[in-house]
Amino acid sequence: MKKLVLLAVLAVLLIGLGASGYSQVAGEKAELDLTIVNETGFAINEFYLKPSNETRWGFSLLQNGATIPTSARYRISWPFDEKADVMDIRVRWTDNDRQVWSKVNLEKAVELVIKYDGTKCWYEIKE
Repeated sequence: MKKLVLLAVLAVLLIGLGASGYSQVAGEKAELDLTIVNETGFAINEFYLKPSNETRWGFSLLQNGATIPTSARYRISWPFDEKADVMDIRVRWTDNDRQVWSKVNLEKAVELVIKYDGTKCWYEIKE
């Protein structure tokens, strides 16, 4: 019986964490779990996130020189010291074109879909 109660509590906690892109355990770093979907027609070879109130970008979140081919999905888990309300996003494609979006609310984001129609680039957030 104790095992069933424990499993039920664990299931509720996991469902609650899955409802948002952010997760944090007391006393530990916060983490953003996000799937990037590339619908631009061009491969992405760098992807950066930073809290909007910070100045430094740090390293690309694509591991080991990975690229995100067009029509592909790439999952990231990004740990940071404190949950940020808004983030800045920077993307660089294999042809060295870049795009920056400032003050993007990723609090409930599960997917970030990056799109391009031949004239402009934009993103859509799926919760």
